[in-house]
Order: sequence, then C-alpha cells, then structure tokens
Amino acid sequence: GKVANLPAYKVATSVDSNNDGIRVEGWVEEARFKFQKLELHSAVTTKLESTEICIHDTVTNTSDTVAEFQLLYHINFGTPILEAGAEVFAPVKTLVPRTHRAEEGVSTWSIISAPEVGFREQVYFMELLGNADGKSQVLLRNAAGTLGVSVHFNLTQLPCFTLWKNTASMRDGYVVGLEPGTNYPNPRSYEKSQGRLETLQPGESREFEVRLELHLDALSIETAQRKIAEYQAIISPQVNQNMQRGWSVDAG
Repeated sequence: GKVANLPAYKVATSVDSNNDGIRVEGWVEEARFKFQKLELHSAVTTKLESTEICIHDTVTNTSDTVAEFQLLYHINFGTPILEAGAEVFAPVKTLVPRTHRAEEGVSTWSIISAPEVGFREQVYFMELLGNADGKSQVLLRNAAGTLGVSVHFNLTQLPCFTLWKNTASMRDGYVVGLEPGTNYPNPRSYEKSQGRLETLQPGESREFEVRLELHLDALSIETAQRKIAEYQAIISPQVNQNMQRGWSVDAG
C-alpha cells in the first residue's frame, strides 16, 4: 500500500508526569474509491532516560467490504552499531535467500561486512522461533559486543522476518534492515498466491506491537543473546543454500 508515504490527518502528543511517559500518535487513512478503506493508528511510546521505544499499531477496515492488507516494519540501522564484524543473532527455524545474489552470501548471512562501493543488496527470508506466547527477538550487535539493538515482536502478529543487507559505501547507504512483517516483500499477487495476505472484515481491527531495545554494554547484549539462544534451542536452524518455491517470487 501507500500508507508509508501518506501524511497523518491527525497527530497528538502527551506526557505522563507520573511515570515520565512520552507518547506520540498519528492517524493515517489509505482509501481509494471502489477499492478499500484502511486506517492506521500508530502510537510510539517511551519513558524519560529509557533505552526502549514501543510502537503499537492498529489497522482498521473502515469500509463495508472485506479488505486485504500487508504490513512490514522496515527498521534500518547504520553506524555506530553497524560495522565490519558486526553480527545479527536470530532464532532461525528456516532461512531462504531471496535471489541468486543472496545465495552468494548464505554462509555469512549473519555477519556484516565493511562498506563496499557498488555492493548489491542481499535479502534473506526467515521463519523464526519464539516462546509459547509467540514472543521473539532479533539482535544486531557491533563487532566488540559492546553496543547493539534488539527488535522484539510477536510471531502471532508478525510471522515473517526479512533481513536486508545493504552494506554499500557510507555515501550510498551503509545499512541493514531488521524487518518483521505479516508477509515477505514479494509482489502482492505472489504473496496472495501463497496465502500470506491478511484480511479484515468490515469494521474489524488488528493490532501489532514492535519494541526496540538499545543495548549499551556487554552485559545487556549477553542477556539478549542468551534469550535468543533459548528460543533457538528448540530446533537446529534450516539454512537453505538456494531460493525456494513458495518463498521468493524469483524461485517461482
């Protein structure tokens, strides 16, 4: 959809002096005549001196007909966390390269390289593991293990995870994306054919929550790595060396 590039028709801010809470929220409508009408309410909250930010989104079908939608959180990180030797930790059930280009880097999918002029993106689709309630976590940490960030989300809401590696030159965009979503970033028609489009009945709403946690020392990072290891202990990861049908449109 176009919601990421649409302005909010209403924005509100509030401060809770009792617990130092800060809240910014906005409402965006994506509508087209004789197509569908969706509203996104997004609330971003944090606390004074906190190392966490919480994003709570509600998608509502405001029409009288069934609506389809996709939602992906394209969360990008760069320096100083991103550097040569930085690493991604994720509790992987299944990993699939999106393209032939991504196949070239499967063996080092979790390792971040130094900036490279002309680097062509490598994208990996994953099914992740979590706890009994669906809670999961992905960590990006620097090479020394002293600075990092975790993305927390629930697999019952966001079952598909995409890792976007774009370690081009600094001027051209040295960045990595940790991207939980309802589906994978293939063409809409392909995702629909694979049963990964979400639907909302008239008036129905669906809620999503993503939490970003900044790790400022080695102890915090070690705690995050242990939690991810607990999730991973369920099964060994299945890392596919090649594209797979049903995952990537390039594979068919």
